[in-house]
Amino acid sequence: AAWSNRNLRLDTANTNFELQGATTVRQGLTILAGTLDNSNDGGTTKYGLTVQGTWDGSGGAFTHNSGETVTFSGSESAQIGAEDFNNLTVNKTSSTMTLGGNVNVVGTASVAGGTLEVSTRTLDVDNNLTVEGGTLSMTGSGGQITMASGKTFSMTSGNFNASDVATAPVVTSDSPGTNFYTASFTGGTLDVDELDFRSFSRAGVAMNGVTVT
Repeated sequence: AAWSNRNLRLDTANTNFELQGATTVRQGLTILAGTLDNSNDGGTTKYGLTVQGTWDGSGGAFTHNSGETVTFSGSESAQIGAEDFNNLTVNKTSSTMTLGGNVNVVGTASVAGGTLEVSTRTLDVDNNLTVEGGTLSMTGSGGQITMASGKTFSMTSGNFNASDVATAPVVTSDSPGTNFYTASFTGGTLDVDELDFRSFSRAGVAMNGVTVT
């Protein structure tokens, strides 16, 4: 069964809260204690979780199972606190999800609508990162995207924005100088004042059909 909640607040220590179906949280999700698990059978069946407000998992834990996706949607600008996700999708209408802590994505990360703002934090992606609508933004001094070896950072539509700040935002690999990733921009708009690309593959940064402003 699908579940829809206005706010979801978990605050019971030593307790495992298991999703029983695809779940939508129409405002914020807060894990103050206990563990939120997107499966109720040890990871065999995974349920999608959609959050339309802030994610705060600072007091408890989130068990991400292989194949599950957490989607941030809706029209409310909010924050994503420090967390580990399997797959992460930002598909807002026109608002912004800002990293309030460092975020690790062990699967794929995608921006399909709205804005994902890295700010001064680190977005660590172990698989592919795709901008396919909306905006991936790096407007905070010292913000960083870290890509895993052999994976691809791509943009097919939408925008990639990097502002001129005191310390240039960085896109690099998980082991600079040893591991290398691929960068491919085949659509959308690059609005870059200052950006430090490091440890990409020898093929370079492929750009075709991209508007540069």
